[in-house]
Amino acid sequence: MTEAPRPRGRNLRALTRLWPYVRPHRALALGWVVFLALSSSSTLALPYGVRLMIDHGFSHNNAAALNRSFLLLFVIALVLALATAGRYFCISLLGERAITALREHLYAHLIGQDVSFFERLRVGEVNSRLGTDTQVVQDMLGSGVSVALRSMVTLLGASALMVWTQPRLAGLTALVTPRRDPADPDSFGRRVQNSRA
Repeated sequence: MTEAPRPRGRNLRALTRLWPYVRPHRALALGWVVFLALSSSSTLALPYGVRLMIDHGFSHNNAAALNRSFLLLFVIALVLALATAGRYFCISLLGERAITALREHLYAHLIGQDVSFFERLRVGEVNSRLGTDTQVVQDMLGSGVSVALRSMVTLLGASALMVWTQPRLAGLTALVTPRRDPADPDSFGRRVQNSRA
């Protein structure tokens, strides 16, 4: 028995097939989005708190301003910690529930197959592949998507802040940053490999 060749590369449209399993848990998805926004905003606010501490506390030898800026940094760090914990909780629970529904659907479909299906394929191999493949999807849904979107939101927020506070520096950064096709995550790696060959 030969296996069909698997397509290489990453097709993000395949993630839309998970929507029927995620849809019943929209409240968790909404909570994840809210906590994602809070954690990204807190991450972007940390340098502002440090700036206030240096500009108003250390530069002017003002103990009251220094205390206020330390308190602000503490509040930002607390919000960041709570939002990160909430984001992780929501996406982990969402991933578990969605993948549980996917596994139930797949096993129900597997049990409904006729006898000839089980004569062609070994049951243990099919069960093992289903378990392994759904675990990979759960890891991707639970942490991969979360980390990727958090990084993207933080990058967009940092870029917007840079354009707002230092437009000239933002322009220079845009000139020296290599261009990538965001729809093709491997394009930069392929260009590097081709340049070495």
